[in-house]
Amino acid sequence: MFDEFLTLEELDANTRALAGDSSVTITSLGVSRLGRPIDMISIGDGPRDALIVGVPHANEPAGAVTVERMIALLKCNASERRGYRWHFIKAIDPEGLRLNAGWLKSRSITAYLQNYFRPALCRQPETTFPLDLPGTRFEASTPENQAWQRAFALTRPMLHASLHHCDFGGGFFSLSRALPGAVAGLEAALEESGLGINALEHDVMAQDRWTASIHRYPSVPELIANAKAAGSTWAWPWTVGEMSPAFGEEQYGTFTLVAEGPQWDAASLHDNSSSGVSHGAQVQMLRELSSRAHAIIAPRVAGFAEQKLRPDSQECLWALQEALRWMPAGAAASAAEEPSANRILTCRELALEYANPALHLLRSFGLLHRLATLVLCESDSADATCVREVTVDAIGREVALLKQKITFNAVPVNVLTSLQMRSIFVCAEALTATN
Repeated sequence: MFDEFLTLEELDANTRALAGDSSVTITSLGVSRLGRPIDMISIGDGPRDALIVGVPHANEPAGAVTVERMIALLKCNASERRGYRWHFIKAIDPEGLRLNAGWLKSRSITAYLQNYFRPALCRQPETTFPLDLPGTRFEASTPENQAWQRAFALTRPMLHASLHHCDFGGGFFSLSRALPGAVAGLEAALEESGLGINALEHDVMAQDRWTASIHRYPSVPELIANAKAAGSTWAWPWTVGEMSPAFGEEQYGTFTLVAEGPQWDAASLHDNSSSGVSHGAQVQMLRELSSRAHAIIAPRVAGFAEQKLRPDSQECLWALQEALRWMPAGAAASAAEEPSANRILTCRELALEYANPALHLLRSFGLLHRLATLVLCESDSADATCVREVTVDAIGREVALLKQKITFNAVPVNVLTSLQMRSIFVCAEALTATN
């Protein structure tokens, strides 16, 4: 059960199977935007509390499997509870997980993109905690986020883990504050996973780097400042809410761990030999991909925006409209004039600097394909049929081009979940030692 991603139906069936177990408490936290229950499963009776949350983003299903593994372990082995009462939410975004169901049993990038869904930032559980700053106020928490807030209020946890994972590029840890006693254990967990490190050298989400793989999760004011300095238009101006690390710290003094591992690895990520591709050529390739994506997506999004859509389709449309706001409308001038244009990238640098942003752009093709598929489930639409054909062709063509540079290997689910489990226990023990 723990060697593949699990569907919402499988997760729910496993929860129902726990209903008669006297060692387990199941608490209703609320419902999703379409009325599906969001439950919290609690195990143990220690003096400290830990809250573990899966699927904080719709396309990140590994955390739900981590939760299932931890429930199975802790339910039967009290010594593994480490003096904590453990609280689990398998999927804080059940609707999002449901909309990603088409790729969960297939680990190919093509299947992932053709069945991809992730809502707009203002519709995500992780980014809609209440926020009140000078000039920035957010109160439109989603139903899923409200359930998350209730879990915090009920448990007031010492430890909180938001179980994210990324598409590609190596692993890393984001902590809500320094926890020196956990550094060695976290680094050992990542090293032994064999996934390598993504140091997020130019990422606005990294603050106060303690080691190459461990940094502090920034507060919203810090994130805005970082985004302005870097020109990251997705994070500035800030139009959504607080995120779970800062919310937990501010409201309950809760330490948060975010342990990120990639869905796909590649030999090139571990290869520092020359790729033969210059930095200028890599930048230009991304600009051209962005131009192709905008040309295909923008007019078709405009067409869907004129239609009356059902809830799932509307979520896809909002996400696409957000993606277009961050996507350059056309290819910029050649990168040949940039100071570092002629520097030849290593294979690792090319994988990190090209494949990661390329996959992010390709997810917009996937959202458009998902939207057309949903519309076709609702009605016999010639326009939606045409869009599906266009996106299938575009995804196939772009993935083939990407694979000319990078060979992708699916990371086993047990490797991802083992990294998350081990890092949770490392932080639990370090917190116990300091309190």
